[in-house]
Amino acid sequence: MGYHKTKEEEYKQTTKEQAPVDGPSVWDRTRRNYEGGAVIVWVALIVAAALILRGTPYFAQLLPILGGGAVWFVVIEPTVLAREREPKTPFIYTARS
Repeated sequence: MGYHKTKEEEYKQTTKEQAPVDGPSVWDRTRRNYEGGAVIVWVALIVAAALILRGTPYFAQLLPILGGGAVWFVVIEPTVLAREREPKTPFIYTARS
């Protein structure tokens, strides 16, 4: 008699094999969390600067600086990181039977 896998072992094996295809990868979740956090932080910084500097001529000078930082951390940086994470060769998923 040979060793037979239990239903739980079979389930674990199939979910391990299907994980990259079925759901978002760890990198996708991390990037989504990073982008969400970056948006919250930059909105808070711009609103705080607006409240502190309202009625002064300095806000008009500071807004482009804060806007540039926001564009870098919310748009450019995640795009560069995503391109670096792309595989060099296409990945073809084959399920084992």
